[in-house]
Amino acid sequence: MLKVLPLATVPQESLNAFSDQTGFRLVIETVMKPVHAPRKFDAEGRMEINATYARVDRAFTEQPHSPRRKSKKADAEGPYLELAFVSPKVGERYRPIFEELEYETGWKVRLSPTADQAAILAALREVIPGDWEMSKSPGIHLSSETVLLRLSINPGSEAISEASVRLEERTGFRLEVEVASKRS
Repeated sequence: MLKVLPLATVPQESLNAFSDQTGFRLVIETVMKPVHAPRKFDAEGRMEINATYARVDRAFTEQPHSPRRKSKKADAEGPYLELAFVSPKVGERYRPIFEELEYETGWKVRLSPTADQAAILAALREVIPGDWEMSKSPGIHLSSETVLLRLSINPGSEAISEASVRLEERTGFRLEVEVASKRS
């Protein structure tokens, strides 16, 4: 069994025991190489991109929302980091964190202008009761930041209001409900 110990912790008895058992004198030579930590910031003062992504993740660990996507992008003004949330309206809630990240990482941080429609529909399914019968598929209206839900039966204004509040908290989109009129 080979046990490796730091030089300072190798007792003299062990060195003598090695010599007695093998007939050889054990000499331990230590060569110290300078350790170069990877550069965390580039010449322009921007943090390395993977370290930046990790910092973004840490910034949102205690928040109700986190970026769904982090992208390194560039335009005429230079490179920047784009964060995409379920919607730009949700992302706007975190402007102070964007500013903190810009200061700490050296990256300009921008909000993605697009909404994740699949995530909005998934959130809608989570906030509406299962007994709400839809007469048509929900419609997402990006310009007005609303989701139109067409129902067969009116669930009542209080239930609609509660669902709308929950949807807006999760996605930034309001819920509008139309109840289909029954034809005779």
